[in-house]
Amino acid sequence: MTNHWVDFRNADVILIMGSNPASNHPVSFKWIQEAVDKCTDEIGDVIMVMPGVYDETVTVDKTHVTIVGAGNKRSSIIQPSTDGAEGMSVTVDNVTLINMYVSAHANGDYALLIAAGVENFHAEGCKFADSDARCVEMIGVSGVLLDNCEFSDSAVGIDTVLNVAVLCDRVTVKNSLFHNISTAHVKTTGGTTNLQLLGNVHDADVDNVEPTDFLLINAAGTTGIVAGCVFATATNAAGTLTIDADVYWVANMTEAGVSAARPA
Repeated sequence: MTNHWVDFRNADVILIMGSNPASNHPVSFKWIQEAVDKCTDEIGDVIMVMPGVYDETVTVDKTHVTIVGAGNKRSSIIQPSTDGAEGMSVTVDNVTLINMYVSAHANGDYALLIAAGVENFHAEGCKFADSDARCVEMIGVSGVLLDNCEFSDSAVGIDTVLNVAVLCDRVTVKNSLFHNISTAHVKTTGGTTNLQLLGNVHDADVDNVEPTDFLLINAAGTTGIVAGCVFATATNAAGTLTIDADVYWVANMTEAGVSAARPA
């Protein structure tokens, strides 16, 4: 390969035939942020991220962008090394994330931020982890779907926050795994309407220590449904399941078995 690294940085399109420089010369393909910056709003650009560890913080500020990690959710990793750095922030509507591992430096506030007022964010097959504070923070968002994702090694898994006085709305988390989280797997710091937690597994940590709350979803204005979830606790009366009166509890499971009775 004879191209200078700057050629890759400045190219809009790269056609490669008969070789794999992304594997053989990975330094030339290290900028996820540069790829985002090259995207055009409304076009529907797709960024393919090769397996590896990317030491950067990524800001997705172009709409209709899809970022896809090649391999499973532990292959393409955003892992900033700067003290206090976060992994990714999404500041625009209509962004999709697939098969990516997004982490933060231990002192970062979040691995992923879905910023104020963002609509229609979708993550599938992703892992969010390694922040002392929270894996995912959402601020007054709407239309968020987190499907088949993993949340771990943080104080809080998912935290929904008010955007001034605007509640989060239509937040769905399904078929996902929570583990090694100390405070709360899902927390509504600000009220959240139409919160749907469906078919998730809520595990303890490696020492079988439960979080303070598996669910802490009782902020004013919270509505929704918790259905088909599994909790690593003795019963649903263990005091670690705190849900608002307007959240439906439908046939979830603890060690005691399946129960439709609301947590006491």
